[in-house]
Amino acid sequence: MAGVVGSSQILEVAQEVVEGKFTLEYAEKVAATAEFYGRLSYPLVYATCEVVEEGLSKDWRLCVLVMRVLNAALNARAKSGGEGQLELEITTAETWLAVVRVACSDVPDGRLFRDAAARGDALAEREVGMNPPANILHRLGVLYLDTYVSGRSGGNLENQMTAWVERLFEEYSEEELAGVPAEELMMPPVSEALNTALGYFRRATARRTGTARGQTLKAIAQAQLWLSLFDLPFDQGELMAAAREALTLLPADKFPAENAELGRVLQGVSNPEGTNAAADPVAAAKAVAAARGVVEKPLEEWVAERGRVATIDVFSQSAGAVQEADPGLALQLWMAIDELIREEPESVRRAHDQGLVPFAMRAMAPDAPEADGSSLQPMFMKLFQTAAAEDWPKPRMAYALLALAASTTVTSQEGEGLEALVYCGGLVRNGAADAVLDRAVPYLTAVLQTGRAVNAFEAGELGTAAKLYLDALTGNLRAGQPLAALDIVRRMADLAKQGGAEQQAVLNALVVALASNALELELAAGDAATGLIQTASRFAMARLLATGTTKTTTVLFLLDAAKGRRFRSALATPGGAIAWLNDHRTLETEREIAKLRAQVELEPPATPAALSKNMVLTAYVSPKEMRGGGTAAEQLRNMQIRFDGGLDRQLATDDSEKWSPDLESLQTRLDEKTVLVMEYIGTHATGALTVTTLLIAKDGFGSAIAMIPDVPFADVFMSSGEEAVAQNVVSAAVSELRDRIVSPPGPFAADSKALAMLEGDHEVYLGGPLALKLAEFRAQGKDHLCFVPHGPLHYFPFHLLGPENEPVAAEWCVTYLPHPYLLERKAAEVAGLTELTSIGVNFAPGNVFHLDPLSGCEEEAATVASSFTGAKLLVGPDANEAAVLGALASSRRVHISTHGLHTANAPAFQCVFLNAGVGGDGILNAYELLRLDLRALDLVTFSACETALGRFDPADNLRGIPAALLVAGVSTIVGTLWNVETETSTYFFTRFYRWLKETGRKKAAFQKAQTETRGRFPKYRDWGAFQFIGGWG
Repeated sequence: MAGVVGSSQILEVAQEVVEGKFTLEYAEKVAATAEFYGRLSYPLVYATCEVVEEGLSKDWRLCVLVMRVLNAALNARAKSGGEGQLELEITTAETWLAVVRVACSDVPDGRLFRDAAARGDALAEREVGMNPPANILHRLGVLYLDTYVSGRSGGNLENQMTAWVERLFEEYSEEELAGVPAEELMMPPVSEALNTALGYFRRATARRTGTARGQTLKAIAQAQLWLSLFDLPFDQGELMAAAREALTLLPADKFPAENAELGRVLQGVSNPEGTNAAADPVAAAKAVAAARGVVEKPLEEWVAERGRVATIDVFSQSAGAVQEADPGLALQLWMAIDELIREEPESVRRAHDQGLVPFAMRAMAPDAPEADGSSLQPMFMKLFQTAAAEDWPKPRMAYALLALAASTTVTSQEGEGLEALVYCGGLVRNGAADAVLDRAVPYLTAVLQTGRAVNAFEAGELGTAAKLYLDALTGNLRAGQPLAALDIVRRMADLAKQGGAEQQAVLNALVVALASNALELELAAGDAATGLIQTASRFAMARLLATGTTKTTTVLFLLDAAKGRRFRSALATPGGAIAWLNDHRTLETEREIAKLRAQVELEPPATPAALSKNMVLTAYVSPKEMRGGGTAAEQLRNMQIRFDGGLDRQLATDDSEKWSPDLESLQTRLDEKTVLVMEYIGTHATGALTVTTLLIAKDGFGSAIAMIPDVPFADVFMSSGEEAVAQNVVSAAVSELRDRIVSPPGPFAADSKALAMLEGDHEVYLGGPLALKLAEFRAQGKDHLCFVPHGPLHYFPFHLLGPENEPVAAEWCVTYLPHPYLLERKAAEVAGLTELTSIGVNFAPGNVFHLDPLSGCEEEAATVASSFTGAKLLVGPDANEAAVLGALASSRRVHISTHGLHTANAPAFQCVFLNAGVGGDGILNAYELLRLDLRALDLVTFSACETALGRFDPADNLRGIPAALLVAGVSTIVGTLWNVETETSTYFFTRFYRWLKETGRKKAAFQKAQTETRGRFPKYRDWGAFQFIGGWG
């Protein structure tokens, strides 16, 4: 740990977490060592807190990380009785309270909130000189106040608070929250929080003077005002007295925003109806003068002096203060910070857009008609007649329509309000556009669409409501509000749960919502969208199949949303990650990883992992698989995991390609011999685990649902130390089967338990009505089963299903397709390609990679090359990384015989080993393949261990070597599902290429090579290891 201790060790350790070397838990352990906390000093702690508060407006998550490291160090230091501890704790607590206030106003995490409150409380009762620290008391009050009200407006508070509570489950995955008691996560009720805030503020005012006292008095007034806005009991007398005294203590020239806010508070309380009659003209004039001073100063100067968040407060409070006296100035102030607002969390953006509409109405259409519950058509006619008679400019008419539309939210006439916005939008497109309308129209459209759907729901028209929610979903996405769009998906799912006569219509609308928007939602909202989409898809699938009348195409569209939607996008748009991979920061991370790999070779072997290789393989890939960071091996692992996650976020794009997964389209892409077997792991309406199987042939269809009644669908969480994985409930069975297949089989084809599992699983996956349908297909001459797996089934050997020595592969040619989109994949026709490049690398004892000796690879490569005239052979020093990358980019087929490594925790680093030295480091990682355009490469075969593997995430997006090759454009891959003996692999691939040369057909060559290998090596772990992935044409 000595390497991370230095003059700025707090930030250095936090940086190690950011870079991915350390886990946060390990960083806290480092901070709690005497070597670390013993070097803390007041200047260092103060400087760290200053840096954190300056950066709080940019990235509160990073600030939380830094402060957790500092808190861990101070906790440990307190136990040793270090000198000056109280001063260090006070400084740290003030910053921690500020950090948690910002963090929890975005994501209401009760764990952070209570920790900050407890630290503040402990210090608020301590004596510093003669008085408790007043700043701590004030910041405790701000924590309890601003966390609940920051970024929120006074209208529609219930919906705003509901959306805020949901942010917790959008920020953290189910895996991250597993085992955390609900009471630890939940925030205090709003009434308790605001009254607690008042208690702290009252205590602080007794100990503060001057402007500091003025700030606390202002906070008292705000807390009382928010109590009133939440329809809770409040003390108007205290509000007025605090506001008036605060105005005397905060000079307007130095505190323009505070004065503006206080003026608005006083005006709002004394003039609750918002009329101008009660307004104080002197106060109004002062507010306008102060507001003009704010807007005349360049925004960049405000940000430089006060920071982004404070600048937003200054402008928004000033706008609020003059909205009645000078609506145009108020609108100018509100729009001046629009670009800053776009960098804020969605809740802040939404509140700003919500406020923009009334500001625009007051400034640009003060005399616009308002909806009164009667039809709007006469109002439309009158507006257009007046505009024509008075020759209104288009912008004036557009704002009048905007105002009329906005007023319909009060009278529940949102449907007619949308008509007004249609007219408004037409004017915008024809010359009335400006920045205000560009921002306000999409936001208000989403609001009205949501309101229209709510009206239908309240009228009991559930089918109509679901269809209208579809419009609202699209509207919120167009308005840049993906979390609001997710809330629409939740509402639609809730509608579907109500059952009734209209359930089918609701379910169909939910399927359309998911199928049309899954990719955009995932790209915009991340894990929060993934979790909701998967939950909603499982629910919808269960209900659709329960009806027995659902169209197959509806099911297929739902599967497209639930199974690998981002992977499909990456397949459709190769090259999406090239810019990120070639960015200088990525290249620097690569160099750092290479240095760590060299250090790992000098370390003693690590302790064997408690979670087996197959347990990890069949679990969802996750950053929770990181470990500590105290050794080079752990740092390497962690950085690779971080890199892998970063790369995955770059692969998918919001593709515009219209690919339809409907039944007819899939059938037209199949040949006469093929049956597509699509698997989906889901849940029954009762909650039991189900496996749904669809059989699709060019001229036929079949389906069945296997239900395991005693097994509920649920993710399973397992951990070992800091490492944790989440598995699909099927994962354990797949993991055990894989373990048993490769275990010593004795005199049988496989381990007896493995054989029993394969026979039993045959009934689950291909039994019952499916067996009858398959027999029918077989009688028709079909001989090819192409499995499209799901989740852990990507690494399940379907070809081995059935009784001993009667596997599916004995009757059918079995191939695998990670996604049905690959039915579209055909190798590009490019002239001048090498027909075959065959690569072989032997490894002598004591090789540079410390790998087991391996011989025969070069001989295998030579034999394979002899199958094709003009084939190119790369062996010895020629089989280096640069040469292999060149061969992949310039060949029609490539065979690689070498050592392979499945880096399960970071599949971007799944690799094959080549000759090191000239031409690269000799390690060809999966991610490096994504820098290539391989659309002309028809076939890649690997005579290397575990090269058919990878990992999958909760949305069934794949990673690893096969996935990378497919994304780069390769048509077909043949690899191995587990480690296989060199003799077996050589036998299989030499025969595969001989048959490929003879038949010219990849699928036929694979089946013949597999059959011959089975005859020579009858153990399942030998001949059953080879997997054909991708297109077979």
